[in-house]
Amino acid sequence: MRFAVFRQNGVEGLAAAEGGDGPFRGFATTDSKHPGHLADLVARGNEHLLAAGRALLSGPEVDLGVVEVMPPLPSPPKIVCVGLNYADHSAESGYELPAYPTIFGRFASSLIGHGAPIVRPRVSEQLDYEGEFVAVIGRGGRDIPEARALEHVIAYSLFNDASVRDYQFKAPQWTVGKNFDGTGAFGPYLVTADELPPGCQGLRLQTRLNG
Repeated sequence: MRFAVFRQNGVEGLAAAEGGDGPFRGFATTDSKHPGHLADLVARGNEHLLAAGRALLSGPEVDLGVVEVMPPLPSPPKIVCVGLNYADHSAESGYELPAYPTIFGRFASSLIGHGAPIVRPRVSEQLDYEGEFVAVIGRGGRDIPEARALEHVIAYSLFNDASVRDYQFKAPQWTVGKNFDGTGAFGPYLVTADELPPGCQGLRLQTRLNG
């Protein structure tokens, strides 16, 4: 099932769709049938999330081409990013694949929704794009065996991890260059884990510049 957070006439709403091409249906937050914010549904677990999705399917159709599409999770408590996680990207950047991943964080204040313009800061001419898969952790834990890690992933999404390269490399850590306002395009959907291969293995990720 797919979920999308939208805003129409200044009012936020939540919509869901079944299958790859099914229409989105849902309710605004002002409607008594609105099941709650997507972040809260994710935190309550897969059964609550899917039940909310089924309830949303009884609502009116929502044309995502007309409404403003918001980040699926506008204020996640933690955004953990992995650098150089694609072999092709490492090669084009002139890096060898690291023995241990480079980890950095993103701030929720940098997030924008699907279709919103990415903002190039005036202090830089080195804005770059990076298409990424997002794994949404629905259940926390500690000392999780690698073989069971994907059991904690409740959904997936897409992300354009736009980076301000000159600021990214001014210091050993990448936080500054990865957190300018309006540079983290998140969405448009949250797709439940049962709809995709485990860990998105075998899927092709394509990022286009200017269409």
